[in-house]
Amino acid sequence: MTKKQKSEIFLKNLRVACARKGTSVSAMMRDLKMSTGGPSNWKKGGGLPNGDTLQRIAERLEVTVGELIAGTQEAGAPIDAESDKIASPATSADLASMLLIIREQQADLREANKWLREAFAKEQANTNAAIGEMEAQRLSFDKKWASLPALTQNYQVGAGVESKKGAVATK
Repeated sequence: MTKKQKSEIFLKNLRVACARKGTSVSAMMRDLKMSTGGPSNWKKGGGLPNGDTLQRIAERLEVTVGELIAGTQEAGAPIDAESDKIASPATSADLASMLLIIREQQADLREANKWLREAFAKEQANTNAAIGEMEAQRLSFDKKWASLPALTQNYQVGAGVESKKGAVATK
């Protein structure tokens, strides 16, 4: 089964599930605060939404993810979109197709996880470098601060005029 065919089955099942709830696909997407262009993109791209999106849609429509993907209900039978009745049991090809979709999504999740770990590691390295730089600046400041009393001991303030100790201040 091609991606395009999977997408068509999913969109058909989505429309049926929305009709059962007395809503449209667009209205349901708005209710979930999702882009109403998603279904159009899935149709054009021949793909399916990611796992989280599938789960949110299924929960909103009170169906299973399996019903949306392959039209299977709890009894394991595809939905007949025309009559909205249970047809023959799901075939092994349907189940294999669902398994393939799940594996593709797992691979996508692994890839996203890898990317996030790399991004986090880079950000952690940048943060550590910034902390090291700030620590060096603090040490430099501490050194200057510590030498300040030694510098001020040589000067006295009198009558609003600074003068060196032992020198006569003149106005």
